[in-house]
Formats: sequence, C-alpha cells, structure tokens
Amino acid sequence: MISPPQAAGMNPMQRVSAMGQIQAALKRDRKNTDALLSAASIHQANREWPQAIGYLLKVLPQHRNDANLHVWLAKLNAEARDFKQAKLYSLKAVELQPTHAAGWQLRGQILENSGDPQGAIDAFERALALTPNDAELVFQIGNCHTYIGDHDKALQCYRKTLEMRPTHPLAIYGISNIHRFKPEEVPEYLRQVDAAIAGASNAPSYQTAALHFGAGKALQDAGEFDRAFERYLAANAIGKPAEPLPIERAFESNRRVFTKAFMEPRAKWGDSQARPIFIVGMPRSGTTLVESLVAAHSAVSPGGEMPMMDDIAGKLGMLHTPTTDFLNKMMTLTRADITKMAIGYLSGAHQIAGAGRRFTDKLPHNFMNVGLIFLFFPNAKIIHCRRHPVDTCVSIFTNGMTPAHNHYKTDLAVLGRYYRHYLELMDYWDELFPGRIHHVHYEDVVSNTELCARAMIGHLGLDWEDGVLSRQNSQKSVKTLSAWQVRQPVYSSSMGKWRRFEKKVDPLLDALGDSIGHYEEELKSLEKSG
Repeated sequence: MISPPQAAGMNPMQRVSAMGQIQAALKRDRKNTDALLSAASIHQANREWPQAIGYLLKVLPQHRNDANLHVWLAKLNAEARDFKQAKLYSLKAVELQPTHAAGWQLRGQILENSGDPQGAIDAFERALALTPNDAELVFQIGNCHTYIGDHDKALQCYRKTLEMRPTHPLAIYGISNIHRFKPEEVPEYLRQVDAAIAGASNAPSYQTAALHFGAGKALQDAGEFDRAFERYLAANAIGKPAEPLPIERAFESNRRVFTKAFMEPRAKWGDSQARPIFIVGMPRSGTTLVESLVAAHSAVSPGGEMPMMDDIAGKLGMLHTPTTDFLNKMMTLTRADITKMAIGYLSGAHQIAGAGRRFTDKLPHNFMNVGLIFLFFPNAKIIHCRRHPVDTCVSIFTNGMTPAHNHYKTDLAVLGRYYRHYLELMDYWDELFPGRIHHVHYEDVVSNTELCARAMIGHLGLDWEDGVLSRQNSQKSVKTLSAWQVRQPVYSSSMGKWRRFEKKVDPLLDALGDSIGHYEEELKSLEKSG
C-alpha cells in the first residue's frame, strides 16, 4: 500500500531543494514511483492541488487497486473543489477497502461538503459500525442531521458524543445552536462549558471561543443579558488575530479595479448563457431566509454558501496583496482567462447545486465580488440583503463564525467601520451597475413576505409560483447559524434584539454613526409605501 511522503514538515527552501532532486530522478526514470509521490507531497504542502493531482495520476495506472492512493486523490480533489472526482475516488477507496473506517469517514466529509448530508450520514454510519467508540463520528453525524433540519436526531447525536467524550467542545457548542435553553437548564450547561474550557489548554483557540459563544447563547436564552455579553466579549477576545488584515484594502481594491473604463470593453466576456443567482449581504442579514424563498421556485436549485468565487478572488490577490498588485493582475487577464475562471466556477457550483442554469450562491461576502461576478457572468442576478445595522453587527459579534471573519468581527469599533465600508461599496456597485442589484430589507421580508418574494422572483425573470411561500423544504442542506430558523415559519423575533445589549455596544454605535438613522428612515419609507 502506498504511504504518502510527508513534505508538510519541510520549510520552503527544503521543498525547493527536494523538488530539484526529484526532477533529476524523473529525468532518469519518468515512472519512478517514489519520486512522483514525493513531488505530489511537495505540491500538496504548497497547496498546489492540480500539480499534486497530476503527479498522482502518473502513479495510478500501476496502482489502480491501492486504496491509499485513491484516498489521497480524493483528499486532493476535495481541496481543489472538484467534488465530482473526489466522490469517485473516495467511492473506489471504500470499495477496495470496505473495512477501513477512515476511508468511510473521508467519504462522509466529502459528501457533506458537496451538499449531500444524507449521503454523508450513511458513510459516517458505515465508519461508526467499524469503530463504534469514535465520538468524532457521532458528532459529524449530528452536524449532518442539523443541516437537513432534523434537530431531534442532531441533539441525540451531540448528547451521545458528550457521553463518550464529556468535554467535546464543538458538541457542547452545537447543542447551543439548535436548543433553546430553559433557565433551569443553564447552570448545568455552564458547568459543562467551563469543564471543557478547563480541559482545553491544548485545543485550538476557535474551540475555546466556541464554548464561550455557547455559554453566551444559554445565558441569553435565560434572559441574563449582561452575563451573556461577558461571554461574547471573552469569545471574541480569544478569536482576535494578532495581526488582523487591513479592512480597507479589499474595498479600495474593488473601487480601483472595477471601473466603467475597465468593465465596458469587457461587458461581453465570460459566460453570458449562465444565470447564477447570487444572494449577498453582511452575514446575519437574512441571506438564508431569502435563499429559502427563491430556491422554493421550481426553476431554481439551492446551492447554499459556495466558496468558489472567494477562492478565485483570493488567487487573484484581492484580499492579501496591495491594491496596485491586484490592479496589475486584473489588467493582464485575457478574455480566455476570464472564460476559464467562469467555467471553473460553474463546474464547482454544478457539483453542489446540480446542472441547472439557475442556482443560488448565498455566500454573504460575495458582496465583495460583485465586479468579478458581472465580469464572469454578464447575465447573473444579484439580490442584496440588508438588516438593521445594529441587529446585523450584534448578531455577528455574538455568534461563532469561521476564523476568516475574525479580522473584522472581534472588535466592536472595527466591526462598525467594516459595516460602513460595506455600505459604501454596495453604493458603488449600484452606481457602476445601475438597476442590476435587487435590494431587500430583512424586516420587510418578514412583515411583507409575499410582496417581497414576488418582487425577487420578478427580478429573476421568472413567473410567480405559489409554492415559493412554502419554503421550509427548499434547501437540501443549511450549513449556517440559521439552520434552525430556516425550517420554521417566517418570524419577527430577531428584529430589535440588539437592544438587549444596548448599554454594552457604544463603540459599535459610534462607528456605525448615521447609517443607523438612514436605515430606520428607509424602513419608515417602506411602511408608508405599503
């Protein structure tokens, strides 16, 4: 059985040196298996997935019955967002080695990440049958039940996980996301949280932060808002990056690159046949609710939060390189380059949402990628979700999110400034692409659901269907903090929740400034217009 070499422990100079030796060996024998595997390992360590896959494919003809090789190929293709190939290789791996629990677990993870939580449950349960004491597998099954809306089974799995491993931090946190605590339940839950924190000295910081977020949620459910906010402060302090990214950079890069002069000669580039639907806005602004309505239409497939557009923006240097470098990179792209990137995005999207021309991508931060979206897909549709600025920001601050959000969310003043930058960018997109972005207000969607839904369906160029309002089962998998709410009727209890913490968020209110009053005036205008 093939055992992958470990290049991850090498520093960059060591990898360069090793690659030189590998290339020399391959000149002598281009079928040298050890050299090919070592090359794949080095490219994997460099996060160069296509190159790593290419070397492994040269080994495959002589090792078609090697389960480890298929596992390795499955992992690399999953990293490259090629879930179709990842699923094929993971299936072959478990066919070759059906008693290998890790192979079934990998297959479950790939199915989960490609939008098939029920298939993932089946694979995880095959792995669990082989290793019945594996608490992590029980936890992963619980997550998948959460995504498909079966919260009773999810709670059973999380509680079983804790029977097996009482301080499992993410199972403790998972319970808080799908359970509304009664006051009498909170002391025991807090004891569980604090025991896990005490035993988590070597755990990743995001897990400790998640425990504090869970404690805050329990206290908030019990009406102990001051104590809850102390936990939220502790969670965000843990997550605060030592060197946060400059929040202004990506906003400035977009305004410098995507101008009328840049877009007009490229207006017909990309794929004009595709009709993707992007639902954008700040996190916690109602994007999941909007997707549940739009994807209830028979002509629309739900895609959830897809990472591909952000991946492309990252490779182009939008976030991590100086604005001038990003501008220079974009100016060098040819029409063929843009078409290739558009095709790459669609390939990944179709593996998650199916092959239809109309599908949703509700990654909220695609508000940063509106220029790229219209460059790739001139006939894309964009729906922009807004919610009261303070409700939005307080919800972001008081919920655990992936570490990528920590550069702007862990400090209330920075969060408020980031929100202002986002508003200014959306105003810029409106000027650059007049009439092409449909704006909705969360409060209006909640109060006037049918009216707002009809307007959204009309923006998409589709005929109205009454089934749009029966939205509870329109999303096959909901992997966001709204996984519980989206299965419920449209409700208004999330409006104005920030006032529970009004005395605690002065830095946020100061940073948001007049955006609060402007939004409230917009809501009043909507009310007057009916």
